[in-house]
Amino acid sequence: MRFIIGIIALLVLLAHEAGAVVPQRPSVRPNTYTIPAALESLLPISPPKPMPKISFQDPSGAPVTFARFKGLRVMAFFWSGSCVPCLKTMPELNQMAEHYGGKAFELVTISVDSTGSQGAKALLDRQKWPRLKAYADPGRQLTTALGITQLPTTILIDTAGNATAVLFGPQSWDSPDFLGSLSNLPSPKAK
Repeated sequence: MRFIIGIIALLVLLAHEAGAVVPQRPSVRPNTYTIPAALESLLPISPPKPMPKISFQDPSGAPVTFARFKGLRVMAFFWSGSCVPCLKTMPELNQMAEHYGGKAFELVTISVDSTGSQGAKALLDRQKWPRLKAYADPGRQLTTALGITQLPTTILIDTAGNATAVLFGPQSWDSPDFLGSLSNLPSPKAK
């Protein structure tokens, strides 16, 4: 038992030393999927931490980093095609991207599946979610650097490229309470 506790302590220390951006929330157990209350589920990262300079794939499969989005408010949503709670929230994310996406805000949906951006694009096309772009982290280097251990996980990033808040688990993205709690979102686009 002491050996197991020692290994866990070592892993926590290594994650902390590696500068993981995402704070760990002890009350959340992996594979526990409940829709959290809007304001309680958004955990501030204080002080904000710079996003790692680790590349992931853009929709064409080319390498990209979060530096590409500097000057924009970003919501990075980490998901997998085998994560049912992730897929259940995608229609609402698609609508959010339609209403809020634009010059000041970018929704970056990052698949952690080994099929990369091509596999993510095929799934998004098949499900008819045209507003969601197929970013991917097939080797999970970015996911590991961020300390993400649960899907879905959402990270809010400010215009300077700093992670400001994290959300574990699924969320009702069209909830007025939640949208109101995201003061970083610009006004919806006019239709």
